[in-house]
Amino acid sequence: MNEFRLILASASPRRKDILENHGISPVVMPSDWEETIPPEMECAPPEEICTYLAYHKAKSVYEMIRKVGGTPAASPSAAAPPTTLSPIGLRTFVLGADTIVVCGKSVGKPRNESGLYEDILDKSRTESGLCGKSAGKPSDESDLCCEILGKPTDEADARRMLRLLRGRPHRVMTGVSLWELPAGRNLTAYDISTVYFRDYPDETIEEYLRVEQPYDKAGSYAIQSFATGKYHPLAEKIDGDLENVIGLPMHLVRRMLDAMLQP
Repeated sequence: MNEFRLILASASPRRKDILENHGISPVVMPSDWEETIPPEMECAPPEEICTYLAYHKAKSVYEMIRKVGGTPAASPSAAAPPTTLSPIGLRTFVLGADTIVVCGKSVGKPRNESGLYEDILDKSRTESGLCGKSAGKPSDESDLCCEILGKPTDEADARRMLRLLRGRPHRVMTGVSLWELPAGRNLTAYDISTVYFRDYPDETIEEYLRVEQPYDKAGSYAIQSFATGKYHPLAEKIDGDLENVIGLPMHLVRRMLDAMLQP
């Protein structure tokens, strides 16, 4: 039995499944925070962008609960509306996450030698040459210093992304943010994996879009079949954590929870 209660500030069924596969049954309370990047962050390093988004998703749910009072006591399998909030004895945390796909030159700061995460929100930027371009903007090969791919806006955008990613490696970054209720302590971190895509033809893209309908996924693709060893029509190899690519790096979440649970 968990020694804490976890509130998942996300409607993603994949993140909920990952938590449950690791023995954690979250209370699902999706954030209603509008996912926008302020103008001053438009050319921020991509890891700063995904941690910014995760931080504010979790913070918005944390602040809503603090405003109403208490912590959710609803069924973990359903979204918990504010009217179900009530105090419980367990220590309670709000978890937010955001996953982005980054295509272009080498990006992202490596983890430190101890393998621990780092909170980067309050640190100065050190990679001013990395420009995070929105997925909605057209790009060509000369403009690929670092294009950030979120969820596609439509089928044409999804097709554009899959053409952009084919035959090359790209990075998948997930920002993770934990807020403790009611203390307000916060840890924010990120993880990076590298995914290598096959040099597939346009016909493969069209079939993938028809069968998979990947319009709710960053980069316009899903990677879950890798977990069962099945052939993936797009991806050939992954360096790093598979759960990070799916949407929630549990090895990182566990480290963060362990740190927050220390007396």
